[in-house]
Amino acid sequence: IAGAAEFFSFGTNDLTQMTWGFSRDDVEASFFGKYIEKGIFGVSPFETLDRDGVGRLITIAAAEGRATRPGLQLGICGEHGGDPKPEIMVPLVGAVQELEAAREEIERVLAEVAAETGTSVHTLIGTMIEVPRAALTAGQIASAAQFFSFGTNDLTQMGWGFSRDDVEGAFFSRYIELGIFGVSPFETIDTEGVGRMIRIAVQEGRAARPGLELGVCGEHGGDPDSVHFFHQVGLNYVSCSPFRVPVARLEAGRAVVLESAGGSDSR
Repeated sequence: IAGAAEFFSFGTNDLTQMTWGFSRDDVEASFFGKYIEKGIFGVSPFETLDRDGVGRLITIAAAEGRATRPGLQLGICGEHGGDPKPEIMVPLVGAVQELEAAREEIERVLAEVAAETGTSVHTLIGTMIEVPRAALTAGQIASAAQFFSFGTNDLTQMGWGFSRDDVEGAFFSRYIELGIFGVSPFETIDTEGVGRMIRIAVQEGRAARPGLELGVCGEHGGDPDSVHFFHQVGLNYVSCSPFRVPVARLEAGRAVVLESAGGSDSR
């Protein structure tokens, strides 16, 4: 961008909103008080993208563990002949303190279930990396997460600062015509921007927690070019819609073969 600009002016209000992924108007009255009480915020850091994942978990679901209990019941099924391996993924985390608060509540519910049933539930607790700030502070978040799953659709929306529903029909065709996009960033991962955040999160997450399990959740997981990128940066798996699974499996295999052979992609 500097190649085409004579100066930058940082719009810190919108930058803060989109990096954290929530709006002051939406959240100050709903859960900021609880966040300050728990030490997640010392003071409100924002002025403005509606978010409701971890904030809702801490303020509403935390009371009775309703957000986590269904998954925990699955864990108990192992005593009845199954072999479930439940994982609890906390959405929309922007700071490690959010995940710590959610994890504390999840572990309380785990203990309650164990006491009620006499069965211990062994489950991994991780988070979806879908807020830019989470990607940029992944080293901190990894201290409280046993796995990451990259929510690339929301990460793309918040990284670019627009909603897919709003813009795809409005100006994407013009952007492609002008060469701003080669392809929609919602179809193929934007390796220079969103991809860079993923690289940072992978590197810093695994530096803090070696062996951290990393994956991607979303339609990018079934896009051939994106699958090759995810393999390159070190993700363990991709997930996507059922109809995309055959392509995802094929391209994941091709990525491994190409890497082993030291060759280039011939598609």
